[in-house]
Amino acid sequence: MKKLTLPLKKPQLLKTALLTSFLFLSHPVLANQTLVTVGDADITERALEFAMESAPFATQFAGMDNKDQARLRGDMLTRLVQSEVLRKEALAQGLDKTKAFKNEVINFRTGLLYERYIQSMRNDIKIPKDIDDKFKESMKGEPDALEAARSAWISRQYAPYKKQRFLELGKKYHLQAWPERIKEDATADTLLLQGDGFKIQFGDLTQPGRKPNLPMIRERLDDLTEVMLAARAAEDAKEDVSAEVKQYQHDLLPRMLVNIKKKEWIPNRETLVDYFQKHPQLGYIPERRNIGQIVLKTEKEANEIRERIVKGESLFTLASKYSIDPYGKDKSGDIGWKYEGSGMPEIEAVLKTLKDDEISPVIKTDKGYQIITILGRKPSSQKTFGQIYDRVERQLLAEKFPPYFAELYKKYPIKWHISNHEALGTSKQ
Repeated sequence: MKKLTLPLKKPQLLKTALLTSFLFLSHPVLANQTLVTVGDADITERALEFAMESAPFATQFAGMDNKDQARLRGDMLTRLVQSEVLRKEALAQGLDKTKAFKNEVINFRTGLLYERYIQSMRNDIKIPKDIDDKFKESMKGEPDALEAARSAWISRQYAPYKKQRFLELGKKYHLQAWPERIKEDATADTLLLQGDGFKIQFGDLTQPGRKPNLPMIRERLDDLTEVMLAARAAEDAKEDVSAEVKQYQHDLLPRMLVNIKKKEWIPNRETLVDYFQKHPQLGYIPERRNIGQIVLKTEKEANEIRERIVKGESLFTLASKYSIDPYGKDKSGDIGWKYEGSGMPEIEAVLKTLKDDEISPVIKTDKGYQIITILGRKPSSQKTFGQIYDRVERQLLAEKFPPYFAELYKKYPIKWHISNHEALGTSKQ
């Protein structure tokens, strides 16, 4: 049996971790046409599609034009290639043999087993037929109310059921706890809890160099007691999480190497302060405008629609009916807040002189014939270093990573199976 150790991630974050874990790898089950090979690893069309579906922009992707879609797919494929060369370099540096890597993987596995066991307990609770029949009768024709009543009933049963199950697990795994040992003079190896196959020491709940927060440690001990018991029970129930753990191992290596390089390039706060002083323009935040927009197919139709708007009809109502921009049509013409300079040149030129609530002339762009208006503005500003710390860090890293990737591309052979790969910033081997 594998030893269970403390999960560094909170259980509620695991869903996000599992979802994002697919962003940077080729999944063998989904593999089809190979787009690029990095060493002995293939990045496939299906892997790219999976990454696109998991990306933050996924819900807006279908509404973009072909040019924007192609650009985003190219960017994502570049990220997949970058992640694979990072993984290979991490392996070459032996990061998979480090204690930090092994602990992180075990922590992830423990947390995942906990989630599986908690879900199995919830699934154990069934509403008796006679009670469910009463719910159906009293809430006939009200499906939402019926579902809410069922959920409330299950929630009421779950709390005592969970408490009893964990009492039973404590006995089964010979749980012993000594919360009274949580004191200022406790040492890192002070034993606070142990059971069959797991233990928790004071040092597991504290950070070196920081004064221990005793109330927080007591609360953390209670939470971890539940996690360890549930994970052990899930393991005994032969819960198989090997595929997810393997996936997590694959993704963890690039992240670890990135963190190492970040610490190398940014060893302290002063590094960023100095960079900001040399690049004060990073603190400039452009004006933001809330844009209303309708896009038409022909100039004739656009002129007719503009005339209707000028006479009093709502741009937003018309956009919901006639706009050929799928995203804008779905949002009834309100496309949200946009930074000055972030739009197409033709649009930006008009926005510079357009007043609030004024209807623009018809503007010809690659997307069609557009009519825009400004619903509101947020003025530009100059931020201090403390206000844009993260932005400064991102910009510095954006300078450091390209030459680093150029070195890795030379070290690890990349074979492209598609054309136009040169635009992605790597060279064909």
